Amino acid sequence: MNKLRATANAAVIMLFVLASASFVRAQETRTWVSGNGNDLNPCTRALPCKTLVNALSRTVVGGEIDVLDPVSTNGPIFINKSVTIDGTGSFGSILASGTTALNINIPVSTSDPLRVVRIRGFSINGATSCGPACGTGGIIGVNVYGAGANAVYVEDSVIDNFSNGINVVSTSPTASDLHLRNVTIRNCTNAGVIIRPSMNVVVLAFDNVNITRSPVALNVQNGGRGAITRSYFGNSGGFGIMAASVSILTDLSVSETTFTGLGTGIWVSTNAHVRIARCVITGNTYSLAYETGGLVDTGLNNSIMGNALNRAPNGSPFTQQ
Repeated sequence: MNKLRATANAAVIMLFVLASASFVRAQETRTWVSGNGNDLNPCTRALPCKTLVNALSRTVVGGEIDVLDPVSTNGPIFINKSVTIDGTGSFGSILASGTTALNINIPVSTSDPLRVVRIRGFSINGATSCGPACGTGGIIGVNVYGAGANAVYVEDSVIDNFSNGINVVSTSPTASDLHLRNVTIRNCTNAGVIIRPSMNVVVLAFDNVNITRSPVALNVQNGGRGAITRSYFGNSGGFGIMAASVSILTDLSVSETTFTGLGTGIWVSTNAHVRIARCVITGNTYSLAYETGGLVDTGLNNSIMGNALNRAPNGSPFTQQ
C-alpha cells in the first residue's frame, strides 16, 4: 500500500512539474509589463513581467506587449518577429547608454510572413548627462539591419542622445517601409535618421517628425523613396535632408515642412530627386544645394527667404491637384 501511495504521489508531482513547465513556456497573444512586475511572472495583466526582453519571449508572432505603468528597460533589445510594443500613456522608456536600444532583424519565414514591428509611446534614450557635448551616449536608437523587416512603425515617441537615432541598413530581399508619426529625434552626434538600403528600396512615410540638434537630420541614400509632411528639421548648423543616389534612384516628396538653423536646408546629389511644396526654408546658411544632375522640383508655393544664400529650386515646377 505504501509503495502504491508513493508511486501515485510521484505521478502527481511529475504532472505538476510538466504542467508548470508548459505554463512557463506558453506564449500569449498579448503580454503585459509593469515597473512593479516580476520576470518570473507569466506576463499576464494580473501577473505582469518587469522587462520588455522577457515579455518578448512570452509573446507570439504578431502579438502585442502593453505597458501598464511607468517602466524602464535597458537595451539592447533584439526583435526577431512581428510584434507591437505599446507604451502609450504609461511613460515607457528604454535606456541604452553605450549600446543600441532596439535591434530589428526578422528572418524571412513562412511562420512570420508579415514581418512588421510597431513601437508606440516610448522614450528611447542614450542617457548622456549633457547631450552631444559629452560625446555619444547610445549607439543607435532603432536599428533595422540584416534581413530587417517588411515594415517598421515608430509612433508617438522620443529618441534622444544617440549617434544615429534610427538606422536602416537592412539587406531585405523585398522593399521595406519606415513609418514615423509624431516622433521627436534630437541630440544625435551623426544623423537623426539614416537610410542606407543595400539591395532594395526603402519607402519612408514621415508625418509630424521633429529632428533637431543632429548634424544631419535625415540622410537618405541609394534607393530611399517616399513622402515627408508637417515636419521640422533644424537647429544643428548641419543638413536638414541629404538625398544621395549611387545605383538606385533616391526620390523624395516634402510638403509643409520647415528647415531652419541649418548649414544647408536640403542637399541633393547627382541622380537624386526631391520635390518640395508649401515648405519654409529660412535662417540657414544655404537654402538648397545640389550637385550636377541632382534636382529639386517646386510647387511654386514655398517660402525660401532669410538665408545667407537663398538658392532657388533647380528642377521643374509642378502643379498640385
